[in-house]
Formats: sequence, structure tokens, C-alpha cells
Amino acid sequence: MRGICVNLISGYHRDLQLTKEPLMHAFCVVHSCLEVMRPVVDGLVIDEAACNSCMTEELYATERAYRLVSQGMPFREAYRQVARDLAEGVGKNGKKL
Repeated sequence: MRGICVNLISGYHRDLQLTKEPLMHAFCVVHSCLEVMRPVVDGLVIDEAACNSCMTEELYATERAYRLVSQGMPFREAYRQVARDLAEGVGKNGKKL
């Protein structure tokens, strides 16, 4: 809404009435989507073992790079170091995978 009002001079407030219909339509669409999702979320069963088995080292690459950056290493170098480690099969604990 703020972006719509930014460059309007006073007296053009009636232009905002054109935004009301699409906004109300959006609320209806979102409400409908949430109603459709309710049974999906209520019936959701999470297989924790399957989720944990899919969490490979690549998922933590950015975190590892940021940790190296916080220790003073330039990001580009940290990124390359993590990429090398992953290519060589070195985990976040420094041990071979």
C-alpha cells in the first residue's frame, strides 16, 4: 500500500479506491487457499528418520562459509574452501565423509 501512495499529491486520495477491489479479492483467495491447506496440514505425518537421512553436508555449506567469514576469512576464500572440502568429502567436523 505504501508504494501506491508514495508519489500521489494531496487530492488524489480517490485513486486509492481502485486498490480496494484487488485487495479484497486477494484476501478471499488467500482465505480459500488456507481452507484447502487445512486438511493437508492436519493429516501431515513427518518421517523424522527419512528427513534426517536427507540432510547431507551440502545443506550446511553456507553456514560453514559464514562461520569461516566470522573467523576473519574473506567470503570468496571461505566459499572456495567449503567447495573444496565438499568435493573431497570432508565434513563440517573436518573428518572424511
